[in-house]
Amino acid sequence: MPTSPDDPAVPANRAAWEALGRWDKPFLAIFGYRDPILGQADGPLIKHIPGAAGQPHARIKASHFIQEDSGTELAERMLSWQQAT
Repeated sequence: MPTSPDDPAVPANRAAWEALGRWDKPFLAIFGYRDPILGQADGPLIKHIPGAAGQPHARIKASHFIQEDSGTELAERMLSWQQAT
């Protein structure tokens, strides 16, 4: 993640953001509600990605490493979503 406007990673991150703005395939966002790094980043992400519309996004009891904190719930939600799409 770039930490300043002149960070060398800025162009790649901007290009990725632009590409996500055109992503119309199903997109699921599952974030930990105790994530100290990403915080509320799921909202703007979901609004920006066309394929995120109408998907069962969630904030679950986890910190930044969801797979470690709530791996079973994460897997269940992902599998359920995959089977439904």
